[in-house]
Amino acid sequence: MLRRLARLAVPRLARASSSLAPLDLALDAAQRRPRRTASPALKALSAAVAPLDRPAPAQLTDERLLAEREAELDGLYALLTQPLPALPTRAEREEAFLRIDTSPAAFWARHPVRTAERYALLVRALAVQGELEAARAAFDEIEGATGAPPPLECYAALTHACARAGRPDLAEEAIVRAMGDGHRPTAPLFTDLIGAHLEAGDGPDAAKAVLEIMRHHNVTEDAPTHTAIIQARAQLGAIPAQLFPAQFRVRL
Repeated sequence: MLRRLARLAVPRLARASSSLAPLDLALDAAQRRPRRTASPALKALSAAVAPLDRPAPAQLTDERLLAEREAELDGLYALLTQPLPALPTRAEREEAFLRIDTSPAAFWARHPVRTAERYALLVRALAVQGELEAARAAFDEIEGATGAPPPLECYAALTHACARAGRPDLAEEAIVRAMGDGHRPTAPLFTDLIGAHLEAGDGPDAAKAVLEIMRHHNVTEDAPTHTAIIQARAQLGAIPAQLFPAQFRVRL
């Protein structure tokens, strides 16, 4: 039975193979046939049409980013080329301090949170208004109200009050107290001390002594300090150049 099936199967396989032969040969021929390439004219046409195609997503993204950056730079340039607002003059600042109601009830009703910055504002306003004792009293409240020693800006406000009142003794006391609280003295404190001496009519020798103290403590001198020295020396009509570093020497 098996042998008969085998004899019957062989012709069928042969017939199947013979029927598939043309397709097989066609496939072999297609594999062996060289692939046609585009003609030079077709290549030239493709190159001409390629720029008209839609850009790739990456290209779109890059162009969008470049456009956004260009817009940002244009906005920054427009901002930088605008004229800067004029800073208030000294007279305008003092006028603003004069308008502040420094009575405790009114001031703290407007500024209910008692911070060191608010106390510095109050002390400076009282200084401009000529209320030295009230300024000192407000300064003495700072540590109890804030739980910390007064910061340097509060000491600067206090020395400013002493300078306007012509009290170099109190200004010097404030500087010593600031150093006792761990603050490094700065030029504005000593400039106020010089101003206090000038207001008291002590003359240029007192200003020179303050400058020597500054240099002894390696305090960086600034333009307002030398302006105060110039004002002191101008009282005698002479300004010795040795008082100033080279970059600050002024010839009158």
